[in-house]
Amino acid sequence: FEVKKLLKNKMENPLNDNNKKVMIFTAFTDTANYLYDNLNEWFTNEFGLYSAIVTGGNKSNRSTFQPKGFSKQTEFSSILTNFSPISKNRAKIKNMPQSGEIDLLIATDCISEGQNLQDCDYLINYDIHWNPVRIIQRFGRIDRIGSKNDTIQLINF
Repeated sequence: FEVKKLLKNKMENPLNDNNKKVMIFTAFTDTANYLYDNLNEWFTNEFGLYSAIVTGGNKSNRSTFQPKGFSKQTEFSSILTNFSPISKNRAKIKNMPQSGEIDLLIATDCISEGQNLQDCDYLINYDIHWNPVRIIQRFGRIDRIGSKNDTIQLINF
């Protein structure tokens, strides 16, 4: 499974100051669910890090990040905030957990526009969308003004 090799290499050789954030985009909810089901347990066991999936509606979102006393761990905005706490100003959100983060986010194009997720420096396009503008929009989630990263990597399957 090539994605596991890429994730392992990223965790062992971070691009920027021990940044372990990875985003995987796919056009299809079924593919996102497949990736999450086959990566989340391995990712947590192998690296001790949390993962999440967002596919649009709160009912289909899931996360291994389950802070005690926090009941909104699968809400779209909570997942994105805990994946990118600096760019989403998590420190200013009083009811949001302030320790722990999500380091692997698997998503459909529901977040390909209008989201500041530049805490991440490594993006995998698991599939290539038929519209090339979507690839630019996906990469634009992490390649943004205000990024703390010197280097950003994009991988296309």
